[in-house]
Amino acid sequence: MGELSKDTGAAGGGAVQWAAARWATATRADDGQTSVMNRSWHPLAMAKSSLTWRSALYLGVSLAWGLGWFVVLAVGLSLSVALLIIWVGLPLLALLMVAWRFGAVLERRFVLAAFGVRIPSPYRRMPEGRNPLSRLRGMAGDPATWKDLVYFAALLPITLGEFFVSAMVWAGTGTLLFLPVIVAVVAARRSTSGSRTGRATPSRRCRCRSWAWRASSRRCT
Repeated sequence: MGELSKDTGAAGGGAVQWAAARWATATRADDGQTSVMNRSWHPLAMAKSSLTWRSALYLGVSLAWGLGWFVVLAVGLSLSVALLIIWVGLPLLALLMVAWRFGAVLERRFVLAAFGVRIPSPYRRMPEGRNPLSRLRGMAGDPATWKDLVYFAALLPITLGEFFVSAMVWAGTGTLLFLPVIVAVVAARRSTSGSRTGRATPSRRCRCRSWAWRASSRRCT
């Protein structure tokens, strides 16, 4: 029991050290730049930081990025699987695998540019030599390649939720900022419409009586 508890404690300590190392790697900024992990969360500091607006831009365009990859994967995988019977789908599937792996590399670059967070490369070392078949075999045997596929498959609902939440937050913020102007415009319109449909002025009543008297006199003659 003692040896088992020691082994369990050592495994737990190793997991904690691994998590701490991954966190330190993710929060490490390049060239002294701050990231979303270690920046100041004061509202004024966030408003002045370009990192805030880069992150907002990333959340704005991420929906198009996720939708594009959803279409590419849906069409590409369907064609590749359907054409496997005539061996045309195999090179198409290989090209699609290279494409989504390259897209995952671009996604990590986008995250670095938007949030200042560097995601370490999860890929295994490629085989030596220039043989494309061996390199494709190494890519297919790398678990990180298939994790990239799962990520892109789930990217559309994730980006859709992010876009919805960010749009609601921006709409609420804009409404609260311009609420005095909105209230003033609505009050001005109500006062204008009320003056148009309100009681007639004395001069208007006089004109109406004069018109009624002329009409009655014409009928008598």
